[in-house]
Amino acid sequence: MVIFENKLNKKNITMKNRLLLITIIFAFGITTLVSKTPQENIKSDFITYLNHMINQEFAESVDYLYPELFEFVPKEQMISTMEETFNSPEVKISLNKPNVINVGEVRHIDSVYFCKLKYSHLMNMKFEDSKDTSITQQEIELRNNLTLSNLESTFGKENVSYDATDSSFDILSIKDSYAKSYDGLTDWKFIDIEKDNLMLLNLLLPPQLVEEIKSEE
Repeated sequence: MVIFENKLNKKNITMKNRLLLITIIFAFGITTLVSKTPQENIKSDFITYLNHMINQEFAESVDYLYPELFEFVPKEQMISTMEETFNSPEVKISLNKPNVINVGEVRHIDSVYFCKLKYSHLMNMKFEDSKDTSITQQEIELRNNLTLSNLESTFGKENVSYDATDSSFDILSIKDSYAKSYDGLTDWKFIDIEKDNLMLLNLLLPPQLVEEIKSEE
């Protein structure tokens, strides 16, 4: 009888220890989740979005864009355009080294939370001239010079390098984006800030944010 009681007590102690361990692990997980700031969640969500783009997982990547964007461009069309761009036989494009440079303050506007962030990534673009025997060397040089001029105008001369030996370009892309969430904590969606596309931004952002974008140099 004493042996049985000892075994029973040992089982109870073991069970209590397991329950205590589970409780500690669960409590730690909840505490970690709650303690993450909105800015940390924004950075995490945005890096996930960029990694989907880098891995050419376009169907997953568009889930991180403003849903309202698809009222103007259908989601399927956007995915198809991305696939065609990154799988073009004429030019190979790859992205790497995503980096969130900074995340601003979260602002509550019209019952929605917005936050501006700055990010960067590297992009490599290479023309596949070996697959096109009809193009002449002179045409290649003219095309490459025009491409280099356009890239330098868009991204800044200091952020673009050109290798004439293989018709490739390395670009450091630095951009701003607006994160958006309905609870101000999680499920952040993103839209890049392009001054050349203010018409679209007018439809997606509050007027005061658009005015701030216009006033920036």
